[in-house]
Amino acid sequence: MATNGLLLNEKNLLFLKQHEIFVSISIDGGRSFHDRNKKGRYQESIFDALLAKIALSLQMLQRDNLSALMTIAPELSHNLYSNFRFIVKLGFNKIHIDPVHGKKWNLSQKQYFVDNFVKIIKFVQNKIKASEYIYLIPLFSPIRRVFSGKTNRQEFCPFYADLEVYPMGEMAFSQFLLNSPVKKIRDLSVIADIKRDYLDKRYRKCYPSYGSDGCRNCLPEYYGNIKDPKMKGADLVRSRNKMVEIMIANISRSYYSNKACKNYLRKFVQQVNRLRLLKN
Repeated sequence: MATNGLLLNEKNLLFLKQHEIFVSISIDGGRSFHDRNKKGRYQESIFDALLAKIALSLQMLQRDNLSALMTIAPELSHNLYSNFRFIVKLGFNKIHIDPVHGKKWNLSQKQYFVDNFVKIIKFVQNKIKASEYIYLIPLFSPIRRVFSGKTNRQEFCPFYADLEVYPMGEMAFSQFLLNSPVKKIRDLSVIADIKRDYLDKRYRKCYPSYGSDGCRNCLPEYYGNIKDPKMKGADLVRSRNKMVEIMIANISRSYYSNKACKNYLRKFVQQVNRLRLLKN
């Protein structure tokens, strides 16, 4: 379950714990960085309240049941590494890093993202040597390919990987578009509506088929119809996943010779299996 964390309390955290529900809390870094894009209804800072909720969540759920969701805006990409370190210090050991969709990235901003992500990879690898394990998840696709050599639906189908469902019943492939201040963009982003029993005709007969023309063109057509620049930044997601894949492959080569690497990968696989994203 992904949340901004503000409604978490002892009662619902206990419910989540009893039902073994994995929780991801959205936090982009330190106060000035989180407040830049994530404020309250009246544009007030929610940072102090969020930190209190994170502390309570870590206390009740423990780190194995919790992760952080980092959303990286183009203009803040040069601070990615420092914000990552801040989130680690809060107590998270599972962190998902996602470049913002729906904004244009210039070449310098993309390079900042890649350079900072390389620093993060090195930081994670150095921590393994000290038997301190930090996981860049839920980026499950890279580790699955390393261990099984297979690709599954979760890796490419937006209904599995990108679907956003909102309280009023709307469904879209982008939270940023669904929350756009422009009504036309919001309306075009909706691909289904539970309350209206509606599903866009483009998806009524589709079925995931890796490599097919329909699947390959699915997201480009979706964002192309909305005139959204996300696809211009899609190379960042590919670069991120590739770097994680290379990191996992390098660690796996030391599986039998290095106890810390072996424990790191075992723990990683346990998390993936637990969330049932690794299937035979």
